[in-house]
Amino acid sequence: MSISLEDVSFLLKIPVMGKVVEVDNFARYAKESRSDAIKMVSNLLGVSAEEAEEEVNISKGLTVRKHWLKS
Repeated sequence: MSISLEDVSFLLKIPVMGKVVEVDNFARYAKESRSDAIKMVSNLLGVSAEEAEEEVNISKGLTVRKHWLKS
């Protein structure tokens, strides 16, 4: 018996949606997603691409920090 992603989703009440990322394609996917995240942050929040890239680098993910967003 093992725990599945669906079990975790049910227990933590976190929706599991989106595309499946295969391990072989992860590096390419992460690079493309990072570029898309930077463009999205820049376009939607009206900050420069450099500011958006710096924040994505600092957050170490495809996210921005709450206090950065507030400022």
